[in-house]
Amino acid sequence: MVDTFAVSDDRLTYSFTLRDGLAWSDGSPVTAEDAVASLRRWGARDGAGQILFDSISTIEAVDASTFRIVLSAPFEPLLSLLAKTGPNVPFIMPRRLAELDPEQQITEYTGSGPFIFEEDEWLPGSLLVYSRNPDYVARDEPASGTAGGKQVLVDRVEFRVIPDPQTAVLALRAGEVDFLGAPAPDFLPILEDDPNIAFGLRGEVGSQGMIRLNHLQPPFDTVEARLAMLSLVDQASIMQGLGLGDFAAECWAVFGCGAPLDSDIASPSRDPSAAEDLLSSAGYTGEPIVVLHPTDNPALDPATLIFVQQLRDAGVEVDLQSMDWGTLTQRRANRGPVSEGGWNIFLTSLSGPPITNPLTHPSIVASCEDAWFGWPCDPEIEDLRSRWPHAAADEGLQIAETIQERVYTQGIYVPFGQWMLPFAYRQDRLDGVLQVPNLTVFWNIAIAEQ
Repeated sequence: MVDTFAVSDDRLTYSFTLRDGLAWSDGSPVTAEDAVASLRRWGARDGAGQILFDSISTIEAVDASTFRIVLSAPFEPLLSLLAKTGPNVPFIMPRRLAELDPEQQITEYTGSGPFIFEEDEWLPGSLLVYSRNPDYVARDEPASGTAGGKQVLVDRVEFRVIPDPQTAVLALRAGEVDFLGAPAPDFLPILEDDPNIAFGLRGEVGSQGMIRLNHLQPPFDTVEARLAMLSLVDQASIMQGLGLGDFAAECWAVFGCGAPLDSDIASPSRDPSAAEDLLSSAGYTGEPIVVLHPTDNPALDPATLIFVQQLRDAGVEVDLQSMDWGTLTQRRANRGPVSEGGWNIFLTSLSGPPITNPLTHPSIVASCEDAWFGWPCDPEIEDLRSRWPHAAADEGLQIAETIQERVYTQGIYVPFGQWMLPFAYRQDRLDGVLQVPNLTVFWNIAIAEQ
């Protein structure tokens, strides 16, 4: 959205001028005030945004197309934060929406991008439709991940939810769909034999599996119960169960194996007997542990089932509650006890750049009720995260290792491995498919000439 930007010599003032011709899908112009209000909303919700806003003295619109951020101290990751693609994304929305309570979910879908969401055609759990925005003006440069020229070369994109993984794979093979975001590993051989089907990967780091524990509710409101999960989880079994072969591996590096801050500091070792002792010392006496199970996610579905068996093998009573991923993302926001629809555990994953540093990795945020789902609370981690953006390289690495150690001594969350899950598409139908870290994008794609 930005045409030009400038940074002062002291690195304290950033000025951004928006591109000409930006308009919301309702036809109204995008303004600098929209951007300011949207960034304030994001800064109230996002862990990294909260740290950034602690260093912001003022953020204000200078005129209709320019806004300015003035810092109290240099904050080198500022530009990368404003461009990040992982949760939570600093999306820009109309000011009237951005100024709603940050804790209130947005229910009106007004954007300014290359596609328009067709709300009237939305069938939750079944179909989402995006049409080409006829008024969108793309940048005059090649596409580059989530930057560059977003040329829309099709009139319509339909997202069809196919819960059964075999049905989804067969639909791609039969040409009933053109793109499959995450084919189930068990069915990859069916696709590999078809010369009309190609595969792609989303970046080089891959996905980190994360077991999220609810720190607000027993038994995981105690550090002993959380440490029990670190002693109990068998990463090797879970990774083997994904059926991805060499594309999946054990990984205890909080900031990603193979990433710049890769470290084995304080990596836990598996000890199921210690897990039982820790649960006992936490006061756990066999109450059912509610585990949310996303049945339509090709990686999290088997990972959840394998982990649940590991829980049961350790004597934990499990209440496995199955649902689609969309329902899970709503359910996980419930902070209440399980008797009121709350939860104890769910498995999730994140991929790409967001997991590779202390500022943007959502699972290490420990800002209590402002943290990511699970709501861990640890002032020491938050102090370390706030220091990292201002640190020199060597000190930054030391801070990252100290955070990893703290994650494991406090049981902030439990990694269960790292993997690369390919996407598949009909290369006889689609041209220009981009491989973008962490995301699937549909600009630049054209229907292939037959």
